[in-house]
Amino acid sequence: MDDGNYDNGTFLDRDYDIRDKKNISINLENIGANAVKYKILSTPKHFTDLDADISDDDFDKEEKAETSLNPRSKATGSVTLDTGASGSVDGITVDGVQIMSGSVPFNTSLDQTATDVAANINAFTSNPKYTAVAVGAVITISATVNEPSTAVVVSTVTTITKTDANMSGGAAGKADTLEIAKSSPSITAIRLRAKESAAGSPGKIRADIKCQ
Repeated sequence: MDDGNYDNGTFLDRDYDIRDKKNISINLENIGANAVKYKILSTPKHFTDLDADISDDDFDKEEKAETSLNPRSKATGSVTLDTGASGSVDGITVDGVQIMSGSVPFNTSLDQTATDVAANINAFTSNPKYTAVAVGAVITISATVNEPSTAVVVSTVTTITKTDANMSGGAAGKADTLEIAKSSPSITAIRLRAKESAAGSPGKIRADIKCQ
């Protein structure tokens, strides 16, 4: 959907002929970097050619109302080294899981110490695994899976003072499975409508549609 015609207002439609099918299962996944919006419509109209014989007005039943679908993302938390000129960062846990291999001593400055802690986290294989990056004295911790998290971050230090921020954010980028039963009158076609949530933001959505 990386097209100005579909920026923040105009839907891109994809229609599917399901006349010889019984039931429909739809799984959507946002595989882009930006949020998208989607809805699913259906029609019971009889047709010979899907593209030529059905108009927009024929898709008159809303199977799924307009819904936002956020992109896949990893939850993050942080530890900020506030003050200190000696001591150590002795450990950091996320949801009770130790993500450091051992104590990291103060090294020259808080910024350098934060860099050393991030390197320790990246080199250590915890279960689950986390990664880290230091910018200044802030150590940002990232999950390695795309899912929401509010896990508690707890650091232990000697002499150094610090501020911990729990994990937040994260998204699987997947919509709940939509099951559509072809009741009477029978559904003959469905329409997946999607658009970018913000002007100029490329959107990508993958649809897995299974019919019986």
